[in-house]
Amino acid sequence: MGDPVGPGHLVEHLPLRSWLPDSTARSLPGGLAAATSVWAGDLSALTAASIASLGDPKTIREVWNALRPAQREKLTSADPLVIGNLDGIPLRDRVTANRISIQNEIARRRSEVDDLQKQIDPTSSAIGSYYGPIDPQTGDIPAWVKHTAVSVPGTGANMADFSESRAQDLYLASGYDSAVFQWAGGAFPQTIPEATQASYSEKLAPRLASFVDSVNVSSGPNTAHVPHYSMMARHDAVVGLIQGNNGDWNAIHGQSPLNAPSVTRLETGFVDASDHGKGDMESTGVIDSHSKVFTRGSTSFDNMVAVITGSQAELFAPDDLVNTYSGAGPVFIDGVDSPDYSPHYIEVK
Repeated sequence: MGDPVGPGHLVEHLPLRSWLPDSTARSLPGGLAAATSVWAGDLSALTAASIASLGDPKTIREVWNALRPAQREKLTSADPLVIGNLDGIPLRDRVTANRISIQNEIARRRSEVDDLQKQIDPTSSAIGSYYGPIDPQTGDIPAWVKHTAVSVPGTGANMADFSESRAQDLYLASGYDSAVFQWAGGAFPQTIPEATQASYSEKLAPRLASFVDSVNVSSGPNTAHVPHYSMMARHDAVVGLIQGNNGDWNAIHGQSPLNAPSVTRLETGFVDASDHGKGDMESTGVIDSHSKVFTRGSTSFDNMVAVITGSQAELFAPDDLVNTYSGAGPVFIDGVDSPDYSPHYIEVK
């Protein structure tokens, strides 16, 4: 006859009609089949749907309580949506069922995202994001916004990860009257060797210029006749060794903005501008320092915000050359590590 139902076979001792209210018997034929199976002690065909078809919460509770824990678990796992929303099922078991439903939905959505990502080439598509206010009338940047910036990611940027949080950090630090874009307008190099190829910048540079020209701000974009600033951590091994002046043998990454005409170099300084004891930017390493300059609260990050908002930025502290008498030759000391270090500032206009 199948598995007996529950301890003491309580269900078998109840009249069949007591299990099934008249309304259920008339309107839910499945309820009669379910009640018949349970009353007879045969659970082989019992499902969450057939329990639900019993209709009456009290009847559902009696049937559910008569099941063994393993049987309840099996029914819950098989159809958590029904069990989780079924009146008469104990709250504890409904919560368990709903948690399973949530996890199933998360897994389904993740699968959909994975399938979508397989259909696109993340390195060949353009994407961008915007952080700032929107004029409800024009749908553009409001006329009262004073500062607008565009942040561009680097090597490794793609549709799935284009350093979007950097634009958000810059916007939050720059204030409500600012607007910041994170722009990835095409394919970016995915490896350091690829980053030495000029083809990426040759394609992206005109796209970036076109994008900047299209940004609708009250004062109009103006990047040609304003002061320019640059910044890079000392000893940056990502691009520091492969850029220089045009024509230099090592300038495979192009003209270094650090010593380009009419460009002012700013200081990268310290990981925490308010606590120099946490180390300078160079202490993060010759690789990590390349991107650590975006660390919120660092000297470098504060200088970026100063350029965006037109406030006070710290100038680069030249390195000290110290002569030694040990035969090792002269030694360079990072400017911020020099005993004579004192920050000097410039008003960004």
